[in-house]
Amino acid sequence: MTTVGYGPGTVSFYWRVSSEEDYDYLEFYLDDELQDRISGISTSWQLKSYNVEGEGLHTFTWRYVKDGSDEDGNDRGYVDYLQWTGDAEPESSEWVLSPAFFRGVGALVSVAHEHPWEKLMPRRKQIIVVGVDLAGSVRRATGVCVLRRMTARAHVAHGDEEILDAIERAQPDLVPIDAPLSLPAGRKTIHDRAGEHLRECDRELQRRKIRFFPITLGPMRMLTERGLALKAKIEAKGYRVVECYPGAAQDVWGIPRQHGDRQGLVRGLEDLGVQGLSPEMTGDELDAVTAALVGHWFLAGQGEMLGGANGIVIPLSHAL
Repeated sequence: MTTVGYGPGTVSFYWRVSSEEDYDYLEFYLDDELQDRISGISTSWQLKSYNVEGEGLHTFTWRYVKDGSDEDGNDRGYVDYLQWTGDAEPESSEWVLSPAFFRGVGALVSVAHEHPWEKLMPRRKQIIVVGVDLAGSVRRATGVCVLRRMTARAHVAHGDEEILDAIERAQPDLVPIDAPLSLPAGRKTIHDRAGEHLRECDRELQRRKIRFFPITLGPMRMLTERGLALKAKIEAKGYRVVECYPGAAQDVWGIPRQHGDRQGLVRGLEDLGVQGLSPEMTGDELDAVTAALVGHWFLAGQGEMLGGANGIVIPLSHAL
């Protein structure tokens, strides 16, 4: 994958790799000169940043390079949330590309070819995130929060059209949804009995001793089915969607979950800098606020994706 920018400026991005260690590499080149390369199996995203000097056109290239024999892991490299703070064109000042992945013998497979948000596009100065605490049924309340900078505006919705309308009006950079948005390995649908019960992100939650409900349990199947359908609708409108788990984020931040101490959760979110909250907010709204805050942290480089590119976004504990 190659893109360009007009300098001087700064290029930054997140990357990780799942490959045969010391044999298959994800490499980054600046103006055709190798800057860094990584190999091995990692589920953690690493932030890289380079100051680029000199006027004129600069090229940024990522390559997945194999030794041509064995393979290990997913045999892929991943690049996400690429930012260039120079000029992408003479009239532009700040641009974003996100995300892409590389697989196979030097071949590039980019999500940019599949989803409309994955294109070089102007980045706004303020981060806007819409967090969704999705209910399994339209008869139950779904919490929706629009977080602009750190000011939250939350409300309750029911049908998908209400949720989509809120997203369209906000035009967010990211939509974190509290619902399973991927299936365990070997399952084609949530009702498929074949395959595994846990996803890699679920196993990582287990390793970190974070409580969760497996998505193959009866009540979770309806939520998973609705979540996958809603994700497709949102992506079709050009917005990026990620899965998040407010309970996990609340545990990482050391603040109460909404079922345990709702007012304590309000205070905890306020201590983290969120404005616009009220004691009257429902648990669904507060979990939507939490989801939005997780997305804000992730875009600011203070979050991580558990279990790969289709995993769960949670905040980094050392960012506190």
